[in-house]
Amino acid sequence: MELMKLTDVIRETRLSRATIYRLIAKGNFPKQIHLSERATAWLRNQGGSTLC
Repeated sequence: MELMKLTDVIRETRLSRATIYRLIAKGNFPKQIHLSERATAWLRNQGGSTLC
């Protein structure tokens, strides 16, 4: 299990920060995991660079 920070997600998906959060709100993008009060990350799929 590998965690990806927002900058990694932006680099790999080539989506903007605003687009990622808009897609999360619509249910079309995986939600992030809250690591702490101010830190979040996304899980990387075991098969490669796609998000779970």
